[in-house]
Amino acid sequence: MMHAKKTFYRLLPIVIVLSVSWFFYRTLSQNWEKLDGIDLSVDTSSFMGAVLFTAAVVVSGHLWGKMLEILSGNPVKASDAIRIHAASWLLKYIPGQVGSYLNKLAWGTKNGFSKKTVSTSFIYENVLMAIAGLTLSVPAFLIFRQSVGSNIFLFLPALMVVPMAVVLSKSYFYRVLNTIFRLLNKKPFRESDFLNGHLLSRFFIGYFIPRLLNGIGFVLIVQSIVPVSPSMYIGLGATYILASIVGLLAFFVPGGLGVREAVIVAFLSVYFPVEQAIIVALITRVYATISDIGVAVVYIVLNKGKIVQQ
Repeated sequence: MMHAKKTFYRLLPIVIVLSVSWFFYRTLSQNWEKLDGIDLSVDTSSFMGAVLFTAAVVVSGHLWGKMLEILSGNPVKASDAIRIHAASWLLKYIPGQVGSYLNKLAWGTKNGFSKKTVSTSFIYENVLMAIAGLTLSVPAFLIFRQSVGSNIFLFLPALMVVPMAVVLSKSYFYRVLNTIFRLLNKKPFRESDFLNGHLLSRFFIGYFIPRLLNGIGFVLIVQSIVPVSPSMYIGLGATYILASIVGLLAFFVPGGLGVREAVIVAFLSVYFPVEQAIIVALITRVYATISDIGVAVVYIVLNKGKIVQQ
């Protein structure tokens, strides 16, 4: 039994790597087929856009590491935090969001962090990222709401942020989690296991950075495809930020064009014909997928050249 368990844990990372590689290949190839006949020549603008997408993941990893450090009271190397976050990011190619969480949980428990602390950091990370994204992009929704029309249902996933916002109140978050843990007959949290208002504010502002990097990256990619005037910059950037958050929250939506791309098309139709908006959305999806190669490179470099996580 013990030998079988060791064999399982040795094979699991290899299976994960192969699975991620397969889903990555399938995602890229499917999108490439849709763009048959379209000029995909890379210029400085589109290249920098993809780089900024990758940089956003790196910054998010650094923020998560700092949060885990404060919550646990133990030091977390920036390189480790970014490496583990990069691996979790790549696990999004396996259907469902649970892979990202389990990856961080496995690394955390292996390195002396409690499951509660890692879980709390994961909740904070995703909620703060979502709220920061909506805070930056809501003006786009208010300004361009007339372009949404019958596609208003695409934005319903954003309503999930309303109950999620309970994490912004230390006392309420403490009560909610402990109520759940009591129902599960688990040991309750201590109030010191949560971030205070000052720290929450700092991290909330910090999560503006990766969202802004994504928005700027999108603007650079769009202007490499179609003519863009400076008056469009804020609207375009906010569109991608909103689309990314809605896509993240709509974890129950089946595949296809994707919620993120549908939101992009809905908003870009304000600036461009629908046909062009669809092309922009598809090309952006390809660049976002390619940018994940950069995330993989960051992971491998920080993992000392090894593909399987240490």
